[in-house]
Amino acid sequence: VSKIIRIDQTTDIPSPGQDADLGAWERYIEEFQETLRVTGFMDNTVVQYVREARRFVFWLGRNGCESPTEITPEICMEYQRAVFYHRTRKGEPNPINTQIYMLTGVRALTKFLKRSGYALIDAGLAIQAPRRSKCLPRDIMSEDDITKLLAAPDVKTLRGYRDRTIMELLYATGIRASELTGLDIDDADLSSGRLRIREGKGRKDRVVPLGNIATEFAGGYLTNIRPRFVRNPRERAFFLTTWGTRFNATMLLQYIRRHASNAGLSMRPVLHTFRHTC
Repeated sequence: VSKIIRIDQTTDIPSPGQDADLGAWERYIEEFQETLRVTGFMDNTVVQYVREARRFVFWLGRNGCESPTEITPEICMEYQRAVFYHRTRKGEPNPINTQIYMLTGVRALTKFLKRSGYALIDAGLAIQAPRRSKCLPRDIMSEDDITKLLAAPDVKTLRGYRDRTIMELLYATGIRASELTGLDIDDADLSSGRLRIREGKGRKDRVVPLGNIATEFAGGYLTNIRPRFVRNPRERAFFLTTWGTRFNATMLLQYIRRHASNAGLSMRPVLHTFRHTC
């Protein structure tokens, strides 16, 4: 018999830790995670979906729902209401984007449960994604600020030239941080001024133009700078750290914020700032 859960609109939605006991739901979450990986979802997407699926089933367990066959459209709509009325630690409502992230993971889970034969229906179809407000990003840099930031690294040094090249590519192409760190030296066609992005968002390949300035810096970097950082001749990463390894997003952000501070900028840029500004 299906259970219909009714909750108070002020009920909190806890975020279970990795060691939280999910009871009977644990096996479904593990299989859900494996299915996402096998079907080719990006690692970040898998982490996000599993996190929100765990939050959902933990909420279900607290409300007495312990089987996929007990999830009804009414239960999913109740959860969406709970997400809407949930308050953060600061007492503020969840932003629309946060609500969408939370509910997208639930939709993926209920779809998996139906397709895997654990549920008779995809109850998550009852969830209607909140509408995003169509507004411009707040972190668009002014022409003066982006000029100061690009000029901050000392291009007379190896690291300075490399960092300037990184920022020129981010600004000229609008590529994401993960796409930049994933670049290999074979992905740049400097003769035509193009950059190949392999498996970008949604695992889609695309080609983007570099522009004259970024092309010039990329050529100078590959010819004169990158060889000085190489430790392993088999390493194909386009941008190398001082230790000859591939960059990660955390390191990139640290370097860029250091340059922003040296440039005297009041804002604290994030890696997506270059994409928004581009």
